[in-house]
Amino acid sequence: RTGFHHGYNNHYIERWEPSYDNPYEFTVEVTNGDGCTTISDIHYVNVYDKPVVNITASADSICENGSVELRANLDNYNDPMLTFQWYRNSINNSHIIPGATHAVETFYPELGTTNFIVEVTHLMDYDQTCIGYDTFEIKVNPIPVVTAEYRNLPYTTICDGREVKIAAGVLPNTGIAGGEVYTWYRNGEVIPGFHG
Repeated sequence: RTGFHHGYNNHYIERWEPSYDNPYEFTVEVTNGDGCTTISDIHYVNVYDKPVVNITASADSICENGSVELRANLDNYNDPMLTFQWYRNSINNSHIIPGATHAVETFYPELGTTNFIVEVTHLMDYDQTCIGYDTFEIKVNPIPVVTAEYRNLPYTTICDGREVKIAAGVLPNTGIAGGEVYTWYRNGEVIPGFHG
């Protein structure tokens, strides 16, 4: 029991801050100057923890036109009376993602960096104080632009049994740097052993 005490015409008011989510039964007893006493009806109060939510993602960096799965994980409890709403970059009506009202959603972000925000609210939260938030940043990279350089110039015709040298690479600032895998084809078919 904490908070403030206040008196109004011999009425005594206390503020309670319960520390758990079991229902409380509140009554008040009033006694006037003549010694007459009455007790109020029972008032039931349920106390809910504020949701503690953390977003996890299938990836934090993807290529253009790709998708990412975001999951809102509740750290403290999993109450069926929770609602979820996802936003893009900030929490306001102009950035709300229509239809994104589940704990797990799949998004197709635009090129660049997007901050996804989840808002978790309890349905019984009438004063809008039992709300949890988390944010996750997703970077969308341009599709890799591959270059191939013919190293036998100026010769474009060779004899059977001779070798041809072609060097491939990815232009800077395209794709996701590091971990590239090159697969070589000849006449539309994979050349066995030529990848890496």
